[in-house]
Amino acid sequence: MTEQKIIVTADDYGVFDEIDRGVLEAVSAGKINSVAAFANYGNKGQLSRKKAEQLLKIADNSGHELHLGIHLTISSGKPLTGINGFEQSCTLRGFRDFKNVEEIDQRGKERLMDELHAQMKVFEGLPIRHLTSHHDALTYHRRHFECLLELARDYDLPIRNYRYDPEQRNKMEFICGTDWISLRKLDQIKEAFENEHQLQISMPDVTYVGQYATKYNLFWNRFKKENVINRASEKRRELEGYIERLAEKPDPHKTEIVSHIIAPKVHSQKHYRQLVKKYNYKGVSPAYFDGRLLEMYTLMDFEAIPNLAGNLKWGVWKDG
Repeated sequence: MTEQKIIVTADDYGVFDEIDRGVLEAVSAGKINSVAAFANYGNKGQLSRKKAEQLLKIADNSGHELHLGIHLTISSGKPLTGINGFEQSCTLRGFRDFKNVEEIDQRGKERLMDELHAQMKVFEGLPIRHLTSHHDALTYHRRHFECLLELARDYDLPIRNYRYDPEQRNKMEFICGTDWISLRKLDQIKEAFENEHQLQISMPDVTYVGQYATKYNLFWNRFKKENVINRASEKRRELEGYIERLAEKPDPHKTEIVSHIIAPKVHSQKHYRQLVKKYNYKGVSPAYFDGRLLEMYTLMDFEAIPNLAGNLKWGVWKDG
């Protein structure tokens, strides 16, 4: 049997306390070994930095290995370099919704690189192990993707694979009405960049997003904890099936399982809307927070993690 490596990443850490508590609980329990953290919360990202330091401390105390990464964003919160530098990407309140991200010109690319470097600088001195982008917005257009590749080159870091299982991109493009470049084109841009600079931008073989629990509308009627647990049982069986199929693959793979989790406490949709308003950080929709609850219960009840057996092993973002 060939060895199959697994990375379990929790996205969106570093802004909302409720999300962060869920991530910290999962880290302490050894349910995840990777976290993608925002770097643009608080004055010049100071609160993001503080939360990242807390995460690393708790991971160290838990004895579980953790790979901290930066969740680069142009679709949530506000830019660290000021809104005036992002006429095409910002409103007066901050970054635009990801559905409105458009291609940028060369000057826009230079400004975007300044912003991404500013987000990287927030975590300067911390052990950053990987790069991801919120809403995958840095993979929509050529110049955005080139910025991501240049950043990966400059900091010698791997990136998230833009090939999803199950396939999501065409569906999202249809829903959002956008004109994103194709996966094939992304492959071509990456290959040309690697050839030009004589390097390899590493990434996992595939990104599993079947764990992602979209809007379940569990809050609209009388919402009970049992409803979440029952739905989470369904999601857990799906995850178990995927892991079983992964273990049977004839070729070695490194798979990233992406999760979006939150502290396992039931609240109303009204509570979560007020929560988002309180933090004044747009781009993380409260409409999906019931789905985060499902993902949290699914992950915490999944006995195969962290006790991987057989040919299933914990993976690292970059080998060697």
